[in-house]
Amino acid sequence: CQQLLQTKKKDSFSIKVQFKGQKNANLLSLVEFEESFKITYRPFLTFSSYEILLDVIHQCPYLLQIGKYLNSQDEQEAFYQSQINQGFVANVVVKWMNPTLGYGLFADIDLPEKALIGEYTGQVRRIDTKKPNLN
Repeated sequence: CQQLLQTKKKDSFSIKVQFKGQKNANLLSLVEFEESFKITYRPFLTFSSYEILLDVIHQCPYLLQIGKYLNSQDEQEAFYQSQINQGFVANVVVKWMNPTLGYGLFADIDLPEKALIGEYTGQVRRIDTKKPNLN
């Protein structure tokens, strides 16, 4: 739990971004990235409420009981877990795609087979059926 509660220093993390209409990518600090996209970067999953965390745990009893995602079973899984714990992110760039899709994440170099790109993170929350565009 302690590992999950630790956050990265915002000044030690940077993200390459190629904004709409630009030919080259800029290296942005995490603070600049958050301000540009009006988002909060989350280095790991967070939950909008304690109730939702309990709901997720309640819905996943089998996986939690067998400990599949808590104890590494093989060498490759242990390697990925080590990279995730360190907050590893591959050499990627955020680029403008088009008005329908907006921005996307792209590898900035050729990646080897089975390479970890990064952990997909964000806020876990209930789906809002009245505002489907927010989902």
